[in-house]
Amino acid sequence: MINEKARAFRHLWNRPRKSLQKEKIIMKLQQRNVEPTEENCFDYWMGYLKMYRDTRGEIHHVNPYKNQQLMKGMGRDKYGRPSRYVARKPKKKKRRVNRRN
Repeated sequence: MINEKARAFRHLWNRPRKSLQKEKIIMKLQQRNVEPTEENCFDYWMGYLKMYRDTRGEIHHVNPYKNQQLMKGMGRDKYGRPSRYVARKPKKKKRRVNRRN
């Protein structure tokens, strides 16, 4: 599936004349304030480009696997989870009180 999708993008991108699909991808990246290079367009096409908010509330559209420095700056790991991830504390068991008559 992924190879077919990647092959379809390469075919779309390397066409000799401009295509409407290619222009749509470039426009969508420009709307997200991402430079429309071939690499970024490929990441968008494959679904690797994700939206993340940093601690100041600014929005970044990045591929977390390729931009690990930016993800560290936002306080996240390469999977998009907060790097200061703290596991939940286990709930205390509610114990029944045995009442004998």
